Amino acid sequence: MTTRTIFSVTAFTQLVKEELESRFPSLSVKGEVSNLKVQSSGHIYFTLKDAEAQVSCVLFRLDAKSLLAPLKEGDEVVIDGELTLYPPRGAYQIVVRRVTPQGVGALLLKFQALKRELEEKGWFSKDRKRPLPKFPKRIGVVTSPTGAVIRDILNILSRRVGNFQLILCPAKVQGEGAALEIAEAIAHFNQYRLADVLIVGRGGGSFEDLFPFNELPVAKAIFESEIPIISAVGHETDFTISDFVADFRAPTPSAAAEIVLQEKAALLTEVEKAKKFLDRHMMQFLSFNWERVERLTKTLKAQDPRHQLKIKREKIKNLTDLLDARFQKVFKKMEERFGRVKDLIEAINPERLLEQGYSILFTERGGHVIRDISQLAETETLLARLKGGEASLSVIKLFPQEKI
Repeated sequence: MTTRTIFSVTAFTQLVKEELESRFPSLSVKGEVSNLKVQSSGHIYFTLKDAEAQVSCVLFRLDAKSLLAPLKEGDEVVIDGELTLYPPRGAYQIVVRRVTPQGVGALLLKFQALKRELEEKGWFSKDRKRPLPKFPKRIGVVTSPTGAVIRDILNILSRRVGNFQLILCPAKVQGEGAALEIAEAIAHFNQYRLADVLIVGRGGGSFEDLFPFNELPVAKAIFESEIPIISAVGHETDFTISDFVADFRAPTPSAAAEIVLQEKAALLTEVEKAKKFLDRHMMQFLSFNWERVERLTKTLKAQDPRHQLKIKREKIKNLTDLLDARFQKVFKKMEERFGRVKDLIEAINPERLLEQGYSILFTERGGHVIRDISQLAETETLLARLKGGEASLSVIKLFPQEKI
């Protein structure tokens, strides 16, 4: 019969622990961080997994201080450490000594390292940034010739000013070799002095897509450029190394197009306002002076001798008509009055009295009418006028007191 060895749990666990730790005193494992727990003590516990397996990990407080960036759920990392077994749970785990990010994490570390380096060199200093030209005649663009960026820039510039010269130097803006193409395009513009200002950028994308603008060749080309550069990469929240080195950072390529000719557009706006102001005041001036001309024309017309003569003639005619009307009125009144007087005269005409049986006595000597008996002598021959003729009469004057 064979003799079998029976271990206690503690002895067996200790044996396995010694075997594991001696077999894997140092190891590197790649995987994705999950179940991340940061303790108040500063220790970090997490699981490193791939599609088919997982392993527990612990990063003690002292080693956690060396992390270049905080660990996050889903980070792709390579951990360096040693394998150990924890007897109270009978489970093995990796004691992590170093964490190296992979993928985006690695790019982020590279970005942060280059950013610190260039900032220390003074490449981001505001003192070295040049002002953009106010009225650029030629605008250079470094971007993909097939993307939406160049179309957006053209549309905005056409809408804002409508008269500009744009030169495109095409370059890859994503993937392998993109950083070198961007840097070469910037150098080409400077070598031949093709533009007064440059827009360097691309549309939105992931951190990896934008990374060519975080690489040293692009940063160096921007730093050494004699032409002022506007960096316009991604969306408003995206920041790249080229944004920090460039003379001006635009939140988007469309914003860069607005900025590059903003002085000219503002001037054109002011000119348009001034034109409208002048048009309005010119119309007011013309209207005011036209009214003055009309008033003066009327005044001059009123002073024209022909006009004055016409007015005088009209006045004379009016006066003549008035005089004629008044004369006719007076004449009519006089005619009416004459008729009344005539009737009155006719009424007292002595000739009419003769028809009624009366006679008129005249002196034979002088032919005077006898109105009073005192005009008669005691005897006298009178001439009597009767109806139908005259007769000679011899009269004897009676005494006054005698009545016939």
